[in-house]
Amino acid sequence: MSPLPTPLARVAGMYNYSASAGPASIFFPAGTGTDRWLSTAVSSDSITFSGFSPGVYALGGFLFGSDADGQFTPGSMLTLTALSGATRTVTLNDPMTSSFLGFTSNAPLVSLVLSAAQNGTALWPTANDLTLAVPEPGAYGMLLVGLGVVGFAARRGRAL
Repeated sequence: MSPLPTPLARVAGMYNYSASAGPASIFFPAGTGTDRWLSTAVSSDSITFSGFSPGVYALGGFLFGSDADGQFTPGSMLTLTALSGATRTVTLNDPMTSSFLGFTSNAPLVSLVLSAAQNGTALWPTANDLTLAVPEPGAYGMLLVGLGVVGFAARRGRAL
């Protein structure tokens, strides 16, 4: 499979986002067979996910490291930096191709940057099966009902 340009317009379920490799490279389609992974073509580059549809508060996926041939590399270390009103950085130690990582925020996501720590051997940041989520309208309804019940109970308690 041939390299992919950057940025890429992507869809995850009903939501859109873009994925960029950089600062210097293009994407390299890693993995094998029909399960293709998104990786950078230069090990020192990062993958940036941004341009999320309005209201996206959560992102999840399989985030791990791969080698120059696009194959999974055990024992890797990556960092995921999320911007959503505040900045939060998480270190991923030895993530596997089956290790699903989910990130939620109390504000809409602005960007997430996946980078590989270069500890003596080249490692490429790699992502697979990205999923985006927004708070469901039912969650807001449940919150309002719960607040109403608490308010009613407090008012009734004062009346007695």
